[in-house]
Amino acid sequence: MRDFYKAYQVSRMEAFEAWSDAIQETDHTDGARFYYLRNDFVVVADASHEAPIVFDQITPEWIAFCHDSLRFQVPAETILQTSGPNQYASVTR
Repeated sequence: MRDFYKAYQVSRMEAFEAWSDAIQETDHTDGARFYYLRNDFVVVADASHEAPIVFDQITPEWIAFCHDSLRFQVPAETILQTSGPNQYASVTR
């Protein structure tokens, strides 16, 4: 699967109760308005392969928050480009 990123306002991600305890401060986090949620549920500062990681505490609660509160979903056409299974991606029809 190729990498998929979706931008979210920082304030929406901060609604996750464990956010402030697990955020990794970088030069890119100070004053940021948007972060990018990657298909593996890691949050990065921008949509590039070298982007600094902002949040990587991937728990069942975080995944549920991404699906339920952020309505995060990897597009089916992105999933179909994979050569093997991806434990995090799901397709809802």
